Amino acid sequence: MDDSLDWVTARLHAAPENAFKELRDHCRRMVDVREKSLKAINAPYTLKLKQGNGTGKFSVLRSPSRGVYGNIYQVNFSQAVTDIHIQILDSTPTSLNATPYLTKKGNLRFKINRCGSYKLWQVARLALEPLFFVR
Repeated sequence: MDDSLDWVTARLHAAPENAFKELRDHCRRMVDVREKSLKAINAPYTLKLKQGNGTGKFSVLRSPSRGVYGNIYQVNFSQAVTDIHIQILDSTPTSLNATPYLTKKGNLRFKINRCGSYKLWQVARLALEPLFFVR
């Protein structure tokens, strides 16, 4: 860690409630990007970020476009005391726990199910890629 780094502010940034807000904002931007590309190709489904009750929950939903039959799939994000719980509800449901922490260099990273070191965009990709890119 650089001696000039304001580690207190960096640590506050890595607190679960702040990491959750940053993840939500990142997911919102990625939903907007992907939704624009889906509209451009007249895709049979749409994406939407839905804020849950309170500030500690949100979901990303993939729904069939109007007039198209299909299932609604979603990824639920919820803030816990030390983790962010992620439920991927598609054809093979999966649960992840993302634990934010501060690296020695002062960067926000996440452990997934207590393993590895993931950047914010990597956590979002793990959670949302199955919804965004239907196989």
